[in-house]
Amino acid sequence: QVFFGTDQDAVAVGTVGSVTVSDRRLPLLTLKPEYDRTYYWRVDEVNDQAEVKSWPGPVWSFSTPPYAVVDDFEGYDDRCNRIFYSWSDRYGYSDNPACGIVASGGNGTGATVGYNDAPYAERQMVHTGRQAMPMWYEGLSETTRHFSPAQDWTVGGIRYLVLYFRGDTTNAVGQLYVKINNSQV
Repeated sequence: QVFFGTDQDAVAVGTVGSVTVSDRRLPLLTLKPEYDRTYYWRVDEVNDQAEVKSWPGPVWSFSTPPYAVVDDFEGYDDRCNRIFYSWSDRYGYSDNPACGIVASGGNGTGATVGYNDAPYAERQMVHTGRQAMPMWYEGLSETTRHFSPAQDWTVGGIRYLVLYFRGDTTNAVGQLYVKINNSQV
């Protein structure tokens, strides 16, 4: 029997909800944790056939991260996981049989993602980490990222999407926005 919650005392005395499992595993997502919280849990061994039916375990804790990463730009490389393989732009890309990559014709807008030569990701002007996505635009421009499998950004108490960008001061003023499920936000 697994007791789980944000109140350490309630978990210790077993007054929070519990889940009974027969396996030694319990997927965390079934407990619906939220980001940026500390959780407490206790596992009681239960045996209805024994004289003592339940043996309470100790209370343990863990903390969830303060945020979720939507797209980890640190994961892109200059081989089989190039940034423009995930983010579509006007040009697309050619076949890369060694990586199992099939050519893409691009999206036909004025956007260009990534550099022509390696390193394909930006390594000088970054917000945090070691790389970012370089993008140039001309007129109506769009770059799109599709996630497979699809991501659910409503789980875990997520309330905000934060996007960091840096523009070139020589560019004309324009409007930037993000679309989620084809809706401008």
